[in-house]
Amino acid sequence: MSSSDNDILSRVTDDLCAAGRSPQGRFAVRAMAQPPMATAVERAAARSSGLTARGFLVWFFVTLIASFGFAWLYVAAMPMAFLDRDYPLWIAKRTMLDECHLGAVSVFGDSRTMAATIPSVMTMPVENFAMSGTSPIETYFAVERAMRCRIMPKLVVIAHGALKFSSDPGYWVFSARSGFLNYAEMRAIDADAARLNDNELIDMQRGDGLRPALRELLFALRFPPFYFDSLVNGYVALRWQHNREAMRDALRSSGHALFGTAAGSSGLAIEAGSEPYSTSPLVDLFFSRTLALLAKHGVQVMVLTMPINHATFVRTRPELGRQFDAYLRTKTRQYPNLRVVGPTIPCWPDRFYGDAWHFNARGAEAYSRELDPVLRSVLVNSTPRPLPNHCTVNG
Repeated sequence: MSSSDNDILSRVTDDLCAAGRSPQGRFAVRAMAQPPMATAVERAAARSSGLTARGFLVWFFVTLIASFGFAWLYVAAMPMAFLDRDYPLWIAKRTMLDECHLGAVSVFGDSRTMAATIPSVMTMPVENFAMSGTSPIETYFAVERAMRCRIMPKLVVIAHGALKFSSDPGYWVFSARSGFLNYAEMRAIDADAARLNDNELIDMQRGDGLRPALRELLFALRFPPFYFDSLVNGYVALRWQHNREAMRDALRSSGHALFGTAAGSSGLAIEAGSEPYSTSPLVDLFFSRTLALLAKHGVQVMVLTMPINHATFVRTRPELGRQFDAYLRTKTRQYPNLRVVGPTIPCWPDRFYGDAWHFNARGAEAYSRELDPVLRSVLVNSTPRPLPNHCTVNG
């Protein structure tokens, strides 16, 4: 640096020091030292940016809550539009019960019974109240609803397979999901299960990790996530017309509905290779309550088992039928109004089945024609003859 440069720098430094000693100078120095202030436009832009981010989050959450609320309202109000066929069939049965269309014979049971019993084939008024996925637990509540009517049926038929007395696998899948059981009824079942130390319903895991009480409440409120699969599979609303037709068909047919429609089936049902038979304490409690309720109203009861196909029959443990028959016989000693019609596990050829579980139209008509004289014999207080077992060793 040259001597002239040093002189210039020294003068500038002296001037700054002198300025710092005066008020005006100190202000000038501070002004020079501070960065320039943000302009009004920049400050407005900053505020606008903050408001935009907060506004977006507010509207996002408002939209999310409103959308979930709309979905919840839709699921609660329009189950006919997206649930599967079991729902309109239950609505049809509930309508029949509420209007007291009980017939001379009221039939209760599961989907096998619904498919096998054709009221129009019978020579007496018969109403089919059987429902998919049900066990004697659900049957109790359906019979209880029927017993509120002024005119009772002369005969009630209860037809569940042997393994439906061991467990109720359709409890969460159908009964809670469809509204077949209301919240108070489900809580009453829980209380009975706890008293009997029967943890079957608790042990049936659904993958949601919820306790039964909370799950039951959410089902009763039709919590949308529980119905997501039905909304997807039903394309939100495309099942409406199909379900309405299914309900009307069930009402016209006095509750009958087919499931499998194939010309024959050698598929295997649950009885094939099943574990040794044991009666669920909870199921036994509700079956006994049903029999006691019907006895109180002076209604005769007939218990039978729907046939299984030959393919399943040959793979079923023989002791299953013997053990189930022994269980039913103990009930006949307790309830004089009960009659058990054998065989305990009947068998029909595969050609009469539309799938592994259910009769096709041909099988249902043939079975109903054979059932008709058995029902008539009970109605006139005769001892019913056993139903035929149509299987042979070679099928």
